[in-house]
Amino acid sequence: LWAYENHIATGVSNEKFAPDTTLTRGMFITFLYRAARLAGCDVKTENAGNPFDDVKTAAWQYTAALWGYENGITDGVGIRNGKIIFAPDTSITREQTSTMLYRFLTGYLPQQGYTGRFDAANLPARCQKRRACHRF
Repeated sequence: LWAYENHIATGVSNEKFAPDTTLTRGMFITFLYRAARLAGCDVKTENAGNPFDDVKTAAWQYTAALWGYENGITDGVGIRNGKIIFAPDTSITREQTSTMLYRFLTGYLPQQGYTGRFDAANLPARCQKRRACHRF
């Protein structure tokens, strides 16, 4: 509910949220992009050209993918025709999720001057007991 109310995850259409749908690379980078915007970070992109072979500029996840690439959060999954393969509709692996999240938390946010902290009072009860969530 928090993610929906804060426009991090808005659903797959106006009528459907689809919580059991597999998370894709495009969805996850969009979550991070929207979280950065929510944190007050500058999420403007600078690239005048499309660096992606498989994400069209009109695609719903294009701006987030470009932002993630320009800020070192993702570097895609390969190169084709001299352009980056982002694979936006491919299911995201736990490895890819943790890598992007790590780069976001330890690279991007500090570079943006974000000094916010995670409030332990707002963590789920299972995390409060352990002081950290180790499983995802």
